[in-house]
Amino acid sequence: MVERNSLNILKEALLPTTTVHQHRCRIFQASKRPTNQIKEIKTSWGKVKVKGRLGQVHATLIETIMNNAINKKEVDGCIYLLIDFYTIRRKLTDKKNHYSYETIHKLLDDIMTTLLDVTIPNRRISRVKGHLIDEVCESNKLKFNPFGGERKLWVVKIGRVGRAFLRDDIPLYYDVESINQTKHGISQAVARHVLSHSKTPAGGWRIDTLIIAASGDLSAREMRKARWQIRSDAKELREIGIEVDDDRIKRI
Repeated sequence: MVERNSLNILKEALLPTTTVHQHRCRIFQASKRPTNQIKEIKTSWGKVKVKGRLGQVHATLIETIMNNAINKKEVDGCIYLLIDFYTIRRKLTDKKNHYSYETIHKLLDDIMTTLLDVTIPNRRISRVKGHLIDEVCESNKLKFNPFGGERKLWVVKIGRVGRAFLRDDIPLYYDVESINQTKHGISQAVARHVLSHSKTPAGGWRIDTLIIAASGDLSAREMRKARWQIRSDAKELREIGIEVDDDRIKRI
């Protein structure tokens, strides 16, 4: 289970891991293999129009960047992050996951080209159109490379929608690496939705309620598959602080 000290360290980072309504409003598809879509998503928390491809792998990459930014600079209302791609790749890659530099850049291309139109009334976010990330480019700053020589650092420019979330939404801090250990996209989407709530309802959430909240309406066959996938990730979810108990899910 994620230790409290780890969360305290994350709260000392330059930026929050993510924000509440990015996951309550289903900006990211509940899949590790998302498809291109043009879709309007309406929830009780707000409305989002998505034109592009964003899934749980994209959420994991953005959150890893947020947790590991070396420096942050604000210029004329724009936010620029200094990052080390070596560190990002090392945080993402383990026995269960392999992210090449080519894969990371492809995911960033998806993020930079996906257009969002976001309205979240209770956070004063109204018809904000744009991207989560606008640009990624090489920096003139270098870092010592333990394998020899030096390597270039990179600059990430946060997009207009990304800035709106950082400015007006509720910040969240959690260990992205633990979420990345789950095998299935629906498990990651449900975990992120659960972590956006500070309290568990009495008796916990019904598993079907969370599946719908994280992915939208599904067919009976898709619902059975989602239940099976979440239950197969029960051990990994418990490490995050989420317990799967038959047809109930709760924070622990």
